[in-house]
Amino acid sequence: MLAEHIAAQEAREPEERLTHISTVLRYPPPQPTGERVDKQLRLRLPPGTVERARAVSLKLPGQHQRAYKDYQARLLTDAVVTAIAVQEPFTDEVLDGLLPVLRHQAALGLWQLVIAATSSYQELRLQDAADHIRARPGPHPAEDERALLIVEALDTDVAWHSRVRFDVALRLATENLRGESAEAFEEMLFSQRTDWAEERLERRFSREAGEWFDGVAHASINGRGATAVWRAQRKVELPDFELWLRKLPVDHPGGRRVIRPPGWSIGVPAEWSAKTLLRGGPLPEPFSQWAAAGQVLVLPLDGRRCVWPLHGENQLPVAGAEPLVAAAAAAARKTGGLVPFVESMLIEWGTTLTSDDFLDGEQDFDGDDPRDEVGDEAEMTEARRRWAEFDARYDAPQLWLPVDQAFDAGLVDNDLRHRAKELAWRENLDRPHRRRTGEALLVAPVVTPDPRICLFVPRTGKERLTKAMWQWEGGSVAAAIAAQAPADVVRCLVDAAVWTTGWTLQRTMHQVWRAVFR
Repeated sequence: MLAEHIAAQEAREPEERLTHISTVLRYPPPQPTGERVDKQLRLRLPPGTVERARAVSLKLPGQHQRAYKDYQARLLTDAVVTAIAVQEPFTDEVLDGLLPVLRHQAALGLWQLVIAATSSYQELRLQDAADHIRARPGPHPAEDERALLIVEALDTDVAWHSRVRFDVALRLATENLRGESAEAFEEMLFSQRTDWAEERLERRFSREAGEWFDGVAHASINGRGATAVWRAQRKVELPDFELWLRKLPVDHPGGRRVIRPPGWSIGVPAEWSAKTLLRGGPLPEPFSQWAAAGQVLVLPLDGRRCVWPLHGENQLPVAGAEPLVAAAAAAARKTGGLVPFVESMLIEWGTTLTSDDFLDGEQDFDGDDPRDEVGDEAEMTEARRRWAEFDARYDAPQLWLPVDQAFDAGLVDNDLRHRAKELAWRENLDRPHRRRTGEALLVAPVVTPDPRICLFVPRTGKERLTKAMWQWEGGSVAAAIAAQAPADVVRCLVDAAVWTTGWTLQRTMHQVWRAVFR
């Protein structure tokens, strides 16, 4: 039965594929404790069947195959349940009377109505601004284009999920996907013409009056909305960073850019550049030889390939970058791709940014000053005030190395190592070793009398064991390579930069969440 379902799905156009209503409603919902409320079904399937089933199943905007609770896509479950429902429809007290099977585009159309009805005030503010931008004749300035891309990401890739949204989805389905008009409403969701667009606008504005939260489980949506905006801004920022990195001239004196969010400074050593190659075909020489020897990375950029890092006018491999290149493949799985990995290698750790740094930090190499795009003095003052607030909210990130690794790399002596480990041991005596229910996932580092030592509580399952860390004061990993640091030191810095980047991003997003409730 599942094999027949997969074959039928593969024969349909992507928007015409079928999904069960329980997938759209995430029913039954997961328990807050994470415990299962259903019976797990074990399947023995031929090799490749699971991958094919997942490829033709519904994934709602913002969901991922491996994610936390509400954000996890039920791809294989959707395939099995839809296959059963097509052959033999089933129901229960919640799903009774609902249209059991929807086309993928109709399901996504329903979800867009849910997003409109449950947007936080942060999202609504951006959506209203986007409406004003679209109403103005083009072409639009770069910041306006960026705002439009952020709103698009909020509706698709980074949409937030929680029980409240699935409750609203159930209410919408109950009111519109039952009875004689159910198929007509499904067709409206699928076609997404003027009537659907008007329905979407109505849901967005009616939410202000609280209409769509009558009878819905109480939950604060503003924290999730704020972090979704943060993720959307970062998703839009990374392609801009890729383009900037690719356009650096071979003889530049050193490039600098501020990545927002989270607001850290990126520094490219002098004369480090990238070579962009046309898409398709084998990698030409000598780049293929350098890549095979582990001297350069090949980054996928907009369908093209970008070879990095290269040095000088002749664009030869950067000497000493081999440890960075060797760690890239494994590290990219942690950072979410090669481009975020490159970002972590270029972060100027310990740099304290100001509003002037931000305005100066995006100067390109055509000689244009971003102040020319800001406008009059009043707008300049507003920009400075905004980024002064940003500087006050977020601490400048530091690069912290585990003291054992720093000792093995020859960066600290045995005396400092023992003092740091004793501080961690004493801290562990007073701290529960397991995370308690309701305790924050991210714990603030513990400051010690020695400013070079900090005690971190890594986010590893439910464990809460303190680790002693030592502060690196040498800037970015790329700067250490440019200064001809030993290979052992570079390897240690690469590992620490990947970990610290992920930890800082998580902590910054957590700060965004907490700031909503202050």
